[in-house]
Amino acid sequence: MKRKSVRRASAVKGISRFDAGERRRRTLAAAEDLFLKNGYAGTSLNDIIRVSGGSKATLIEQFAGKAGLFAAVLESTAVEFAKKLTASSTEEPEATMRRFGEAILRFYLWPSAVLAYRGVIAAGPDNPEVARAFYLRAHEHIVAPIALQLREWHGRGLLVDADFHTEADRFTHMLRSGIYEQRLLGVIKRANGAQISLQVNGAVRMFLRGLRP
Repeated sequence: MKRKSVRRASAVKGISRFDAGERRRRTLAAAEDLFLKNGYAGTSLNDIIRVSGGSKATLIEQFAGKAGLFAAVLESTAVEFAKKLTASSTEEPEATMRRFGEAILRFYLWPSAVLAYRGVIAAGPDNPEVARAFYLRAHEHIVAPIALQLREWHGRGLLVDADFHTEADRFTHMLRSGIYEQRLLGVIKRANGAQISLQVNGAVRMFLRGLRP
């Protein structure tokens, strides 16, 4: 009898975990859609609840408010993208950094990413916690795997010693000059493959030149 009770309790617990995970997924999906459509300031918790269901109390318990929810949306996207930033032990630094750079720049130029970044900039002055959350929970997930790869190359004697986290951050900013800034400001509507490759190749060439032994 006791074993049956334990099994039944475990089953109920499993369902609860699934439901909680599904609720979180639905909340993040609804929040992402509304933030992109209406911006941070134009989206309320009630708007998100109307789309995803649930209650405000549960949402606040999970995310601590709208800023936390916005950060969670950005973080989930960045985490999934960062999984692509891996290199084989036989790949040369130039080839790896070009591949990383092209993936990162295309990610930055993705319409949803452009809208999200515009939202962070617009919300930042009045909601510094939004800008802080973006930097710590989204941007850092992209910087971290680059820094890890730079350290690995340093261990093999391919790069000089440096603050590799700072250098990885610098690389992302080099990529965001030029066509990305123009896209962010609305100067251009899109960038083609040739423009992206030109931007990435220049950034990689200058970046690695400063770290070579």
